[in-house]
Amino acid sequence: MQFDGPGAASLSMDDRMTTPTWPSKPAARTPFLEFDSRTAEYVDARVKLNGTKSATNPSRRTKKQKFVYELVVNLDQLEPTVACHPNPGQRRRQRNSATSS
Repeated sequence: MQFDGPGAASLSMDDRMTTPTWPSKPAARTPFLEFDSRTAEYVDARVKLNGTKSATNPSRRTKKQKFVYELVVNLDQLEPTVACHPNPGQRRRQRNSATSS
């Protein structure tokens, strides 16, 4: 499963690390976001901070890549929801924190 497009490119690094974990529930084996300049900047900053190995070998798209199907989601049309216990499939719309007390 691959996340890409303007929505994926605009994600913060925290969101980029969290988003690929979502599909593990429907059994996606290798969900990922493509390595881009924003990710490279993050990796470089962490390498400098931690003094770790600087060589990377990120996964990239290939022209031979095939998908079973494509699902396009317009992120501007999604409403924030909260998963309810005990079934994450049960969701409620998230209240706006500015208007809730």
